Amino acid sequence: MFTFSDCFFSIIFFFCYPHALSAHLHKLLG
Repeated sequence: MFTFSDCFFSIIFFFCYPHALSAHLHKLLG
């Protein structure tokens, strides 16, 4: 069953993860 907390977590994950990944890539690239 899809709950509000699942939806909220998915939104946070999909917004935060790409941002963290891009920041990590910027560190690697200098």
